[in-house]
Amino acid sequence: MSIKKKIFGFSFVLFLLISLVGCKVIVEPEASNSLPDNSAATFSTIQKEVFNVSCALSGCHSGTDAAAGMDLSADKAFNNLVNVSSTSNTNFVRVQPGNSANSFIIKRLRNTGESSGIMPPSGKLSENAIQLVENWINNGAKND
Repeated sequence: MSIKKKIFGFSFVLFLLISLVGCKVIVEPEASNSLPDNSAATFSTIQKEVFNVSCALSGCHSGTDAAAGMDLSADKAFNNLVNVSSTSNTNFVRVQPGNSANSFIIKRLRNTGESSGIMPPSGKLSENAIQLVENWINNGAKND
């Protein structure tokens, strides 16, 4: 093998090594997958981003025929949730301020077995949405 071919081969291998060592892949989490912080966990945010979109729909939790008598329309949701006994499982209240683990709404959203099925029936809410509701409850379930 000629000296030129050896030098070329060595240079090529060196170039590949330098290129590979210098490569860096940075993977940043998608913003939409991050859990909401406690400051976003307000009732008005939940009403707008969860209840209005997934619950207070025609034939579900709105109007005079609201499922389980739980109207989640903007002007009625808070009073139909906080410290109100569940009609599906009377061992729980729908929202127990400061205690999401004992709030029936979380049990329904997570389908933990205390009721028949998950809410909403069209499919489970995103983890972000459920976590937002849990944070609001754990922070005292205040009406802002």
